[in-house]
Amino acid sequence: MSPTDRPKGEYRSAQHEGGPARPTRDASPLARHVAAARKPVKAAEQLADEILAYIVDSGLEPGTRLAAERQMLADTGRARGTLREALRLLESRGVVEVRQGAAGGAFVRKPQPADLGAAITAVLMVEGASMLDVLTAREDMEVAALMRAAHRIGPRELAVMQDSVDRLRENIADRDRFVVEAGRFHGAINEVAGSPVLRILNEALRATQMSSRSDYPLAYRRRVADEHQDIIDALRAGNASLAFDRMRTHVHTSAHAWAGARTRGRRQAT
Repeated sequence: MSPTDRPKGEYRSAQHEGGPARPTRDASPLARHVAAARKPVKAAEQLADEILAYIVDSGLEPGTRLAAERQMLADTGRARGTLREALRLLESRGVVEVRQGAAGGAFVRKPQPADLGAAITAVLMVEGASMLDVLTAREDMEVAALMRAAHRIGPRELAVMQDSVDRLRENIADRDRFVVEAGRFHGAINEVAGSPVLRILNEALRATQMSSRSDYPLAYRRRVADEHQDIIDALRAGNASLAFDRMRTHVHTSAHAWAGARTRGRRQAT
């Protein structure tokens, strides 16, 4: 039976909760080396992977309620503590939402790039990376997305991008609307680029940038609208090379504007 033929409600058979088997005394040098190097997988992590595979294989839609705890314990053969830890892991990854109460339970959720953005932010903080580092990475990745998308962008995509610029200008004083419309512009490019990895990473890095909760001065917002329009105009003219240059300049100037705003803020604080 293939994974896609597996009836809903049936999880992959659980393995023993112990670690990998130890090599016998007469095992080969390679077997002993692999056994020594291989880290045992925690039972909860393994179960989380199995439940995730079940959700994907079964095509469960967001909002679908998973089986009750008692049924999941019977299906997986795991201990209650292991199951609950596995669900917490999946919740932290944005795969499920655990709700409390009589109508509660574990419900399927579609992970969002913002979920990854939060994880990236934590890693960058530990590594000592700055928001300027994030913006510098975006410079290369946004250009890469546009290079893939340029020959695929047609009137429909250009209309979405133009609408985002028009609405941004109409609501220039609304900080939250600025964030939405600027995101819609880049989202249209990432969507047509045809690379899920680029799209997710670009959106995650952008979510990391947006988490700074900058007020984005009006002059900055107007410049973003103008630079977005310049990119659209280059694409309409069929000049992909110019569009690439303008995208790189756009993200680059955004990075330096952010750095300048941070410097001014620190000076005012002192």
